[in-house]
Amino acid sequence: MTDLTKWPDADALLDRALALAADERDAFVARVAVRDPALAAALRAVLAEAASDDGFLDPGGALSGPLGDEIERSMIDGADAESGGVLSIGDRIEQYEITGFIGRGGMGEVYRARDLRLDRDVALKLLPAQFATDPGRVARFHREARVLAALSHPGIGAIHGIAAEHGIEALVLELVEGPTLAERLEGGALPLDEALAIARRLAVAIEAAHARGILHRDLKPANIKIVGDDGVKILDFGLARILEPATAGAPIHAADLSAQAAGVLLGTAAYMSPEQIRSAAVDERADIWAFGCVLFEMLTGTRAFPGSSTHEILALVIEREPAFSLLPAATPEPIRRLLRRSLEKNRDRRLGYIGDAILDFDDASTPPLTAARTIPSSWKIAGTLGGGVAAGALAAALMLLPRGTVSHPVARFMAPLPAGDQPVTGFQPMTALSPDGQTLVYRARRNGVVQLFRRAMRDLDPEPIAGTENGTAPFFSPDGRWLGFDGDGVLKRVALDGSAPVVICPAPGGVTAAWMRDDTIVFATNTSRVLQRVAASGGPIVALTSLDAGRGDTMHLLPQALPDGRTILFTIVSGSTRRVALRLDSGETRVVTEGTHGRYLEADTAANGLLVFSRERSLWGVPFDLARGATSGAAVPLVEGIEDTDNTVLHYAVSASGSMAYLPAGEADTGLQRLVWIDRDGNETAVALEPGPYVRVSLSPDGKRIALSIRERGNTDIWIADPERHTMTRLTFDPTIETMPTWSPDSRTVAFRSEREGPGLFRRDAQGAGAIERLTSTDGPIHSPYSWTPDGRTLLFALFRSFRNQAIASVTPPDRAVRVLLDGNFAQLDPQVSPNGKWLAYQSDESGRFEVYVRPYPNVDRGRWQISAGGGTSPRWSPDGRELLYLDPSGLMTVPVTVGDNFSAGQPSRLFPVKPFGGRLGGDYEVSPNGRRFLFILDGPPAAVRPAQVIVVQNWIEELKERLRIGR
Repeated sequence: MTDLTKWPDADALLDRALALAADERDAFVARVAVRDPALAAALRAVLAEAASDDGFLDPGGALSGPLGDEIERSMIDGADAESGGVLSIGDRIEQYEITGFIGRGGMGEVYRARDLRLDRDVALKLLPAQFATDPGRVARFHREARVLAALSHPGIGAIHGIAAEHGIEALVLELVEGPTLAERLEGGALPLDEALAIARRLAVAIEAAHARGILHRDLKPANIKIVGDDGVKILDFGLARILEPATAGAPIHAADLSAQAAGVLLGTAAYMSPEQIRSAAVDERADIWAFGCVLFEMLTGTRAFPGSSTHEILALVIEREPAFSLLPAATPEPIRRLLRRSLEKNRDRRLGYIGDAILDFDDASTPPLTAARTIPSSWKIAGTLGGGVAAGALAAALMLLPRGTVSHPVARFMAPLPAGDQPVTGFQPMTALSPDGQTLVYRARRNGVVQLFRRAMRDLDPEPIAGTENGTAPFFSPDGRWLGFDGDGVLKRVALDGSAPVVICPAPGGVTAAWMRDDTIVFATNTSRVLQRVAASGGPIVALTSLDAGRGDTMHLLPQALPDGRTILFTIVSGSTRRVALRLDSGETRVVTEGTHGRYLEADTAANGLLVFSRERSLWGVPFDLARGATSGAAVPLVEGIEDTDNTVLHYAVSASGSMAYLPAGEADTGLQRLVWIDRDGNETAVALEPGPYVRVSLSPDGKRIALSIRERGNTDIWIADPERHTMTRLTFDPTIETMPTWSPDSRTVAFRSEREGPGLFRRDAQGAGAIERLTSTDGPIHSPYSWTPDGRTLLFALFRSFRNQAIASVTPPDRAVRVLLDGNFAQLDPQVSPNGKWLAYQSDESGRFEVYVRPYPNVDRGRWQISAGGGTSPRWSPDGRELLYLDPSGLMTVPVTVGDNFSAGQPSRLFPVKPFGGRLGGDYEVSPNGRRFLFILDGPPAAVRPAQVIVVQNWIEELKERLRIGR
């Protein structure tokens, strides 16, 4: 086989040559290699070989044809070039600015680009013209790409989305730094421990994709990035599917191996399974075969099927066994067995579930367990038959084992959600397990309604829990009879016998909670930000912790009651740092480890417990001595690929009996929002911004720019969008929550809430110039800005003391003096001053529900008019001051008003129905400068309907004791 590796541009030149008709290639080679006869000879030799065998099939990863290895370069950090493709540095496709040229091939050109909206580097893969002009293939491409974009896993290079502009279609891909596994293997076999660690991470990532029904189809070392010491990122997962034509899978003929077959990705010969070579139907076992080839190569430094040509390699795959004698002598028996099962030519006898490979790696690193260690193969049964049937199959399997051999079997199985149900996550845990591990509760959306569901392990189908609509953060009482939850800002409990929920206390802004043995509940809210205690029957609320300014605390959350009934495990958030800590009975707070969302599991004794926690978006474990309140060994990674929220909340749950349940990464409803204009007739026009994690919106008074709160990965920041120029510029960068943007009347500055260097209100020039100015400071109530007075001198905001106690206040820079305008033991929000500066509109729940009121301004005690009659929030004045708008349950309402020295209001009428994004405190919208249309944040398009499941590991404690050497 001719070696082209000495010429850096040879692969790209070969791709371009193969894309030409056969009679045009020689002239092309003569032209591009006129000064390098050796390169010309090498290219001609490879082209001759390609014409005589299987064309673009790569015999072993060294070469790229138009449809082979070029796809590997889509997410690598190649050397930048000033030019070389149809795009140049500085060009833009949507919000992506080209910063470099990576390479080209039969599947299109690849560029390095900067995502100006999210301030990150990405790779853009431009699709070839013959692809982009086929409407049928483009439509299928969009459908498949949306599914792949929802595949979120730390071991898989992400597909962020699709960019389309100026007739160009492009995939937006994660740009992954680091060497490929192929580059690491250039030096020969890897050390045994390193190879097994990498292979285990590969198996975990493959398992996550297979659980979503997504295959790779071209797994090989060049498609695997090494991240850190032994972390991995698999590149191009699923692209083989979205880039192949509808006829893929038909028998391979020589005519199909020409440039006219652009778009067909058949794979790389050295890693293709026998059924791929025969063009039979492909399933997960093709990826398992390729995985076995990669593992063999890491252990031996040679390919499982080495050959000098494509035909020779394909013959070896069909006819010969790998040289297993080349494996290192120290290769553990479970790994030898795994290789033989993975590289079984008969697909029906091959390893059918990659999750079983993970158990083989675990067996290779720990002494053998009891017979129960083999039971997790029932997980495969569950994936096929459904959780309820699988549980029965598991029980039957256990009955067949010899008596006395199984005491505490470890069993994994998938608990599939009914078709159409979609898990919904957020800033609070969405799963809970009963203390005995026999009942799973989770949050999901069914027919548009978010609710809590429960499923007994013995039952096939989950059932909704009455009265838990819009509920989240479930947690069980110690006896398992009651379920506590956040019921739309109120802490509630409900008996699992079907009775109605009971209100315990207000829980503004979201809650995380734990039920103590003394029948009290320890909880934290986003407004209190510390741990508090209340009786399960309701009553006074007592603070248990306080924020440590020296440590930089901004929030305490995620409590767990420990078995002694007095100690509480919880998470401390300090900017971007997360710590797992204990709150002792003495009142002392003790930090245990770096990480978040810690959970304690009791093993043999208090001195032999286990602490599991989230770190780097994976679940870790460490031996824990409860008597001393300290870890007693080294932490090890346990599970990857669990859904998380902003690197704080990992969506998993443990039971007192030692079982565990978790939501695999990528299974949740992402909950993106979209921006739309709605005119007075109810007609929608999309704003030129793609759906995103938008929290708040503010329109500049001149109508040209939009300030947005955007929530992403542990942080919320303010961004400025200019829809006409298609730009998105980040305004704040502090690693704390910065939200509630509020434009000044002259459209020059933006005020916002932040917790930087002590919480309060701040403002900044909208162009990002100059320093950020502090407007208020607070060590108590949260300050939430809403509007400026028309003269731009005074900022109105809410003092958020508690869910039922929110006052309206103002501050006039630069003196920072806060004036309370409206106070009382109820919620008063969203103050808005009329254009003539004489009247204040706001919402209040003093009647028991939110209504819209108007008072004189600034002398608010001289009268009050109720505007809404059937509930109302979010008042807004029209620009001319003749109309007051607000939201009620039916949509956007309008009221004619007179706002001179005296105030009068007409009857409310509905402009159009709308359900804006937002909670019970009101939706977010703005009025255009001419008053003819309205800017809304609405829920984004629903996630693609796909099967989803929660994974359950019964008696997980037995496996953890072996992994962490507990009791040995």
